[in-house]
Amino acid sequence: MAEEKSYKIGQAIPELKFDVAHPLGVTIFELPKPPLPLGAKGKAVQKLCLAMVKIGILKSAWVSDELSGRVAKALTSFQRDWGLKASEQYDAATRAAMAHALNGEEPPQVAKLPSVPVPVASGGDAGAKILAQAHQYLGVHEEPHAANSDRGGPIDQWLDRSGIGPGNAWCVAFATCMVADAGYALPFGKKGILYFCGTVIDEAKSAGRWLDRSEWRKVKPGFIAIEAPDVHAMLVISISKDGATQTDIAGNSSAPPRNPAHPDAPYSSGPDDGEIVAVHTHSVASMAGWVRTW
Repeated sequence: MAEEKSYKIGQAIPELKFDVAHPLGVTIFELPKPPLPLGAKGKAVQKLCLAMVKIGILKSAWVSDELSGRVAKALTSFQRDWGLKASEQYDAATRAAMAHALNGEEPPQVAKLPSVPVPVASGGDAGAKILAQAHQYLGVHEEPHAANSDRGGPIDQWLDRSGIGPGNAWCVAFATCMVADAGYALPFGKKGILYFCGTVIDEAKSAGRWLDRSEWRKVKPGFIAIEAPDVHAMLVISISKDGATQTDIAGNSSAPPRNPAHPDAPYSSGPDDGEIVAVHTHSVASMAGWVRTW
C-alpha cells in the first residue's frame, strides 16, 4: 500500500490535479505555482479561480484571468479562514492550504467570537434589550462566504423587512431590525426598518431623534451610530469617558482586528470584508452622529 503523506500549511508540495465542474465543462487543471501577486494576469490566475470555485469561495461567473476585485477578496477570505496572512497574493502557504481544502479537509478550528459585555438591564433597560438582541447574531455572515453577496440566512430576512430585498448593503437593516425586535421600533421607515444611512439621518432629524457629534455625552447603549458622512450604521455598546472611542456591534462589517485579550478569536488582517456581524471600536470623531432609539 502506498505510503500516505501529509503536508503542513506552508510546506512545499508537488503539483496536484483535481476535477472541477465549470460551465465550460469539466476541466483538469493543476494548482498554479506561486507567487501570483495582486494584479497578476494570465492562465495561472484562471487556474487559481477554478480552485476557489471548487472550494466554494468563488462563483463560477466570477472566474477571471486577473487577480483583483472579487477574486482577490475571495483569496484573502480563504487565507484568513486557514490562519494565513491575508496578503492578497497567492503564495506557497496559500497553495498548500488550497491543496488541503481541495482534498476535502477543513481549515484549522477557529474559536467563536468572544462574548461582548452587554450593559446590565435595570428595570427592563431598553439599551440592554437592543444589544442582547444583536449579540445573538455575532458571527453571522453572508453566503456564500467571501462572495460579497449581501445575502444569506437572516440577512435576507432583515433586507426583506427593510423593503429593499436581499443583495443589498445591510448594516442599516440589521441595526433597525434589532431595535424593532427589542420592542423599540423607530417611528419611521417600514415598521421602523430602513436600509440607507442617509435616509436614517434625514428621518431622525425630522423626528427630533438625531444627536450630532458634539452631543456624544447624551449617547446611550443601543443608540444607532452613523459613520460620517453616511457610510455605515452600528449599534452603540459604549463610549469612552473621554469621548474618544466608541465600541459598537454592526452587521455588514469586517471581522475585527486581532485582539490580544482574545488571541483565539477570528480576526481580520486584511481589507474589510463587509460581510459579518462583529464588534469593533471606532473613533467618535469618525461619526456623523447618533439616532436615539428609545
